[in-house]
Amino acid sequence: FTTVTTEVDGVRRSRTFLGFEDTQMPAGTYCDNDLNDLVIIFEPAPVIIDNTTDEWILAAEDLGDTDDFDFNDMVVSVKHVAGHETAEITPRAAGGVYELYLTRNGQTVGGKEFHQLISPSVTADENGQYPMLNTSAAGAAGETFTIDVPKTFSMATYGNVDQMGGFGLKVIRKNQTPSEVVVTPPAKGDTPQMICVPANFKWPKERVSMEVAYPSFGDFGLNYTNVDWMKSQVADKVLSNK
Repeated sequence: FTTVTTEVDGVRRSRTFLGFEDTQMPAGTYCDNDLNDLVIIFEPAPVIIDNTTDEWILAAEDLGDTDDFDFNDMVVSVKHVAGHETAEITPRAAGGVYELYLTRNGQTVGGKEFHQLISPSVTADENGQYPMLNTSAAGAAGETFTIDVPKTFSMATYGNVDQMGGFGLKVIRKNQTPSEVVVTPPAKGDTPQMICVPANFKWPKERVSMEVAYPSFGDFGLNYTNVDWMKSQVADKVLSNK
C-alpha cells in the first residue's frame, strides 16, 4: 500500500494505491517486483467544504507608522464561503480624515470613497478631509457589498500578489506632497501599515496606539508565533460594531 495526498479544486484528499505482482518466481530467478501488474486505487468521497465560512478583518494605517498607529484609519471585514465565487465586504470604521479608497489588485472596490461606504451622506470639507467614523464611539457599520473572487479565495496567503486577499488602501491628500499614498500588506520585516486579523478583533479608539489597546502587540511584532496578543485587549480602549 502507498498513500498519496493530492489537491483538486482546493480540496485535499488522500488516495490509496494497492499494487500487485502477477507472478511469484522461484528463488534465484528473475522477477521485476515492480508491483504494477495490477493496481487498484481507493479514492474516498470528496470532503464537502462549501458551507465553511471564513471571516477576517483588515485594519490599516493611512500614513504608516508616522502618526498615532491606532490601525483604525480603515477597518473592513471580509467574509467568504468556501467554494463560492463571491466575498462579502463590510466597511466598519474610518479613522482617517483623508479621501480613502479600498482597493483589490490595484482596483477600487465598492464604487465609492470609503467614508461614504459607511455613511453615504458624509462629504469632505474645503481641504478635502472627511469626518472620522466609528473610532471615538461605536457606530453602525456600512452596507455590505460583494466582490467576485475565485472559489479557493483566502486572506491567509503570504508572500505573493494575493497576500491578504490582494486588498490595499489608496489615500488622496489634497494640496499635499505626495498627493497619493498607497498602502499594501507588509513585506517580511517591514513595519505593517495593514494587518489581517480574526473577525472578533476590536480596533483601538481614535489616537490610542495598538500597544496601548493591546499591550502584547509588541511581543507579536518580535515573535510572530505569539498569536495570543489579541487576548491582551484593554476593554475601554477598543471599539467594535456589527
